[in-house]
Formats: sequence, C-alpha cells, structure tokens
Amino acid sequence: MLAPSRRKGIPAECCTSPAERFDALRLLRRWRHRWRSRRALASLLDRDDGEYLLADTGLDREAARHESRKPFWQE
Repeated sequence: MLAPSRRKGIPAECCTSPAERFDALRLLRRWRHRWRSRRALASLLDRDDGEYLLADTGLDREAARHESRKPFWQE
C-alpha cells in the first residue's frame, strides 16, 4: 500500500517531519496576523476619526500607509 501522501497525488518530498510542519504552521499564523493587522491599519486610514486612532498606535499617517501597503510575507 502506498503512503497516504502518494494516494492523494502529493509527492513524497512534501511529507515532512512534525517539527517542520509545526514551523510551517507558525509561519502561516504569523502571515495571517500580519495580513489582518495591516488590513485593520489600512481601514484606519479611511476613517474620519482615523487621525485620533492612529495617534493611539504611535504611527503617523505616512508610516501607517507604508506599513499597510507591505505584503504579508514582509516584516
């Protein structure tokens, strides 16, 4: 009988150790956090009261715009 990954058409090289899968999961969670945070920051830029809310974050409008435009995979 073939390994489970081979039965589903996934190459054997994709089968990694549990530690590697855990690292990949952590990376995906970090990316999701960045994506959500940057999306929320971008929404502050569109609000009328965004200046006050941005002041609470410690960012000015230009820094917030720069951060919100970064792709999720960049720090």
